[in-house]
Amino acid sequence: MKLRPNRQWRWGIAALALLTGTSQAVDLRKRLDVSTNISEPVFGQIYFDYHLGHHFSALNHLLSAKQSGVFSIDDPTTEMLLGDLYTEFGLPREGDVAISRVQAQDIPSSTRNMPWVRYGKLLYQMGNDAPTENYLRKPAANLTSYQESERRLMLANILIRKKQYNEAINMLQDMPGEGVMANYGLYNLGIAYLQNNKPEPGLLRLNSLVDQAGQDEESQNLRDKASLAVAFHHLKAGNNQAARDSLLRVRLEGPYSNQSLLTLAYTHFMQKDYARTLPACLELQRRNPADPAVQESFLLSARVYEEMGFKAQATSGYRIASQVLREQLVMVEKNALRVDAENWPDILAPKLVNTEDLDPLNVKPIPATNDAITSGLFGKLFASPSFNEGFRQYQQLTRLSLLMEQRQRDIAGLKDIANTLELRKDGISALADRQQALKDNYVTLVKRWQDLQLRFKQMNTTADAYTDAASQAENARLQQLNRMGRKLQKMKSPALERDVQDAAQRLDRLKSVTLFEIARHAASRDEIFDKLQQTTTQLRESKSRLAVLDSLLSDNQQISKAAYSQRLPVLQDQIDKLQIRVAESRQEYRSYLRTLAKSLLQDRRDVLTNYLGETYLGMERAESKVAPAPKENTGK
Repeated sequence: MKLRPNRQWRWGIAALALLTGTSQAVDLRKRLDVSTNISEPVFGQIYFDYHLGHHFSALNHLLSAKQSGVFSIDDPTTEMLLGDLYTEFGLPREGDVAISRVQAQDIPSSTRNMPWVRYGKLLYQMGNDAPTENYLRKPAANLTSYQESERRLMLANILIRKKQYNEAINMLQDMPGEGVMANYGLYNLGIAYLQNNKPEPGLLRLNSLVDQAGQDEESQNLRDKASLAVAFHHLKAGNNQAARDSLLRVRLEGPYSNQSLLTLAYTHFMQKDYARTLPACLELQRRNPADPAVQESFLLSARVYEEMGFKAQATSGYRIASQVLREQLVMVEKNALRVDAENWPDILAPKLVNTEDLDPLNVKPIPATNDAITSGLFGKLFASPSFNEGFRQYQQLTRLSLLMEQRQRDIAGLKDIANTLELRKDGISALADRQQALKDNYVTLVKRWQDLQLRFKQMNTTADAYTDAASQAENARLQQLNRMGRKLQKMKSPALERDVQDAAQRLDRLKSVTLFEIARHAASRDEIFDKLQQTTTQLRESKSRLAVLDSLLSDNQQISKAAYSQRLPVLQDQIDKLQIRVAESRQEYRSYLRTLAKSLLQDRRDVLTNYLGETYLGMERAESKVAPAPKENTGK
């Protein structure tokens, strides 16, 4: 019976892999010169989290790596990344310290410039014009065209607010950029010209922006804003027709449509074209009544009816306007009470529906409330960069507070686990002895397996390899034949040579018959090979299990030595202190946002009160007017 060649080769490969795997790995590491620098995989994980948008996780891993000594305090790449992450989470002072530590070092511009621009954005969004201007006037070297465009846009806006129009114009005229960024530069340039009493170049830039705007939503919104700015300029100059032509370019459903419709209605009203004033007013009255433009449209439509001499329609219009305005005033008072509540900014926070962000501090830039009145009322607040940035940081603090509550629960669970493991400390040494005995048994089994492998290979050349499968009687018979063979050899002489030779041949035939009988009822080579393969798999599984047991035993030994049950309370105290600090910061932001919200609510309250006064005066005026007398019919 012969072993099939393909199975023989497969067996040889399996044996070679099991016996020489370790030596090959060592040799391969030497030949490939594999790096053993532990900072490379650590930084790779941090950068992976950073580019996936998991900035909170990246910040935690980076701080942990620096504290454990993986990265030095003056490592330029990690310090610039740390400064960028600090800035991302609204910590400008910490970000500035991290960036300043390595600013003078020779590092790639791409590594330096990204956090530099982000820090400037944070200063700009927080409304700190003076430090923002000083920071942006000293740009980093080798900014990309997009980064340079961002820098010039922010700096130009500050200069326009300071009424330094000429400098803003010079900065925006040759601003690099393309796409939406170029459109923003063109819009700001046009506004700077208009405010600097140079209408011709200003209108040229704004109209050029309207004509060349892209089809994406951001470009279309900027196009509507430019059209509205052109219309306001013409309206201020008394050119109502040109203002109307520009207003008609604004989309009917865009974010500037309400203001455009109200302005369009006023262009007709100022020319006493009352019939064309009404369509825009009636269109506005179907929209969100919390919008000031919609509220004013109710007054304007009633005034149009009054000017046209329609007493009943004017009175009805003023009554409808007063009802709508009173309802909105009630909503303002209700929201004022909600603002006084402890957690009032949470009503504006976006709700997570069927989703879970891997980064706990990733928040949406715009609130996702479903309340149209609330969104209309506070829409002006979110147009303010300072409120928007403060609200974002308040959301991050809220999520951070929830995260620390979860960590407190985790620590409580870890305490129980640590106490349980420390109670098992006395049994660890006994388990270590048992583990060593298992490893010794495994080594014995491997040696036994190697012997079986060699004997299996001998089966291809001799039948004696089957003798282990012989029964006790067959072994006795073989031993008897072997003794008889040795005695014949001793009896060998010239006179008896022929007889001894014949007897030896008979003994060989008997021995062959006996071996045949043994081989006949012994296992086949294929069966032996399959069993050896199964044994190989079992040995590998045993080796893996022993490795897992070693790891578990090592972990338990380290835990028992580390005394985590004593260290966890210290961590608990740190979390408690952090929770107090987070709660104080949330209270500060809550008060800051409440002040801004109350200021807006007071403005809305004053405007609504004035509107209500105008409606009452309008009703009194409309009801006191004498209707024009009908013309007499002369019959002619």
